[in-house]
Amino acid sequence: MRLLNTETFKVEEFITDIPTYAILSHTWEKDEVTLQDIQDLNVARQKAGWSKVWNACQYVRRYKFQWIWIDTCCIDKSSSAELSEALNSMYKYYEDGRVCIAYLSDTLMEEKAMDLEKLKESRWFTRGWTLQELIAPHFMVFLDQDWKMIGTRFSMQDTISEVTSIPVKVFEQKELDGYSIAQKMSWAASRRTTREEDMAYCLMGLFGVSMPPIYGEGAAKAFMRLQQEIIKYSDDRSIFAWVASQDLRDRGLFASSPSEFELSGEIGKSDSEDLGDKSSFSFGNNGLRIHLPLYHRPSMGKDIHVASLHCQAAGRFVGIYLQKQEHRYIRWRPRLPLPRIDRSSADLHEVVVKESTAVRPSQQIKNSYSFPIEFKFDPQIIALDEIYYAVYSGDIATHIGRDPSYLLIHYFTLRTKKGQEVDVEISAVIQDDNIPVIDVKPGHNGRSLSSNRTLLEDSFVLSVMNDNALLSCFTHVTGGCLSERVVEFNILPYNARFQLCRPQINESSPRASSSTALDFIVDINSNRDYIFSSPHSMFPYNLPWRHDDKIAYVSFSKRGGQCDPHCVFAYRLTAWKFVIIALGLRTESNCHIPWIDVDTVQSDSEEISISDIWKSYLPSGSRYKSRPDGLARISLEEFGPLTVTVENTSEPNFYHVVIKDEWYSQPNWRPWEGASSNSLSEGRGLWESTYRRLRSTWER
Repeated sequence: MRLLNTETFKVEEFITDIPTYAILSHTWEKDEVTLQDIQDLNVARQKAGWSKVWNACQYVRRYKFQWIWIDTCCIDKSSSAELSEALNSMYKYYEDGRVCIAYLSDTLMEEKAMDLEKLKESRWFTRGWTLQELIAPHFMVFLDQDWKMIGTRFSMQDTISEVTSIPVKVFEQKELDGYSIAQKMSWAASRRTTREEDMAYCLMGLFGVSMPPIYGEGAAKAFMRLQQEIIKYSDDRSIFAWVASQDLRDRGLFASSPSEFELSGEIGKSDSEDLGDKSSFSFGNNGLRIHLPLYHRPSMGKDIHVASLHCQAAGRFVGIYLQKQEHRYIRWRPRLPLPRIDRSSADLHEVVVKESTAVRPSQQIKNSYSFPIEFKFDPQIIALDEIYYAVYSGDIATHIGRDPSYLLIHYFTLRTKKGQEVDVEISAVIQDDNIPVIDVKPGHNGRSLSSNRTLLEDSFVLSVMNDNALLSCFTHVTGGCLSERVVEFNILPYNARFQLCRPQINESSPRASSSTALDFIVDINSNRDYIFSSPHSMFPYNLPWRHDDKIAYVSFSKRGGQCDPHCVFAYRLTAWKFVIIALGLRTESNCHIPWIDVDTVQSDSEEISISDIWKSYLPSGSRYKSRPDGLARISLEEFGPLTVTVENTSEPNFYHVVIKDEWYSQPNWRPWEGASSNSLSEGRGLWESTYRRLRSTWER
């Protein structure tokens, strides 16, 4: 440990028999005096930070201190090993110092009684490193910018407690074991550090753990490592009692930053005595393994559970939401408030919760109400009408599964050089992660289509000129303000349709010979828009696909070692009934003949597990043997017969799928066959009323 002599300003190193010393707590400013600078006092005196060093030494000399520790000039920051040792020892340095001098360089003591609001404004109370510097010392003095005493931590404990949300007992008793991990994290929730990883490293001493600093790993990974170190020594389950602020991803049990514990200041330590030998938990390469009491919540969704954490707040047990996915669990809807339950005595289940990989923080848009869009048009396109601009606040999460801040809609008419006009509606949304995306729909007579489809993408294609060309819409970021976007419209020839989504394979690549691209256009031949519009969903989700109205474009490839590549479309019939269309490529022969299957699926909720349906077409699945070649037919009960055919085209590995709704082509077809007492006209009346009732239910 290096210490600075308060009289000679010489730095000396001590390995054993460390003398009594004072220690300085401050916020870094420009041009601080480093260890290298202090070796030559002529150089040190030229630095702006010299006055801080000189005044600190002068102050503690008045109280008979020969030595002082100042982080700027007592650590060799050019040595990664020494920096690591200092960061891991920082709490002990402040704990062992005889007195800690907290210098508030932005606060001026004008009156004897310190103004609370003025104290709140000091940077010292907002920095991450000063949290442990506030808690660790035995005796602490606060000085203003003129090095005049404001007070001691003891005399100011009520004021400091109000500013920092740290209980007064922490300063009185100097005992942290009685406070939960969640409470300690909440003390750091509103603090910040210059280097993002330091937000984790500055908390090591508070929790009594050590780990090597790795600058460049990012804040989320550093904080993940900190939590993994904490659970090696503590079974306090309040470490999982956090709420995500903006992240809508399903997560694991670990928080991504201390800020997610902002609302956890009243949560106590978990009582794990009733768990016995099942109170411990551990982190492995497949996730965190832990025993939890689970309360099933089927009303909230499929396989949703509330798991009690055995810790209490305001006399009630605190829990989290988990969802089972195959053999593991995930933290479901981490933005929801922590549920409160009256008991914690359900049967214990050993669960493995998958930890999500650390995601880089999203760029924040400071003014979410500023979303400039610039439109650029192909020379073959003319924009006729003025753009109508509207802002809609609200939640459209039912359509997109997210919670956008607001929705911007633009309506205008485009005319091609061949004279064809198309009305276009563009919906632009800033989502929770502040990434503006768009949804493009064709319109009629200046009004948008009555479609509930809101699938947000950054590019779309629409058929124009009687399907002889495509209208491409693409959104691009700019170098201007963070939320600004450029939306470009271009006319593409028909033969470019599948180049938009076909995976690009380098023919010279050795992998090219073992890869086969398969492209489909799925075309709906039905006038019943409310039954067959755009697909409700598709799996696998990562396949390149596009859609506009009743046409969907999908492309996937068969690579070496991949078995039975296929995809599944789901079209909604009613709120609880879906038509499933599966497309795939046969691999048991060299013919590569595509197969197709069509089926209906009933669901107890408004969603289906489309991934499970996709798995049923694998060789081990129940539908594997029912994959007909090129033609599939099904009767949709009251909706009539449906035929799905696959047609080859002039392009290799490019197939045209036609979904033909045959109800209109068979006017005498009666789904109520057998009810002979009803005439055809009476039956049609029943048919129309059924349609209206089903459509009303579906739209609700």
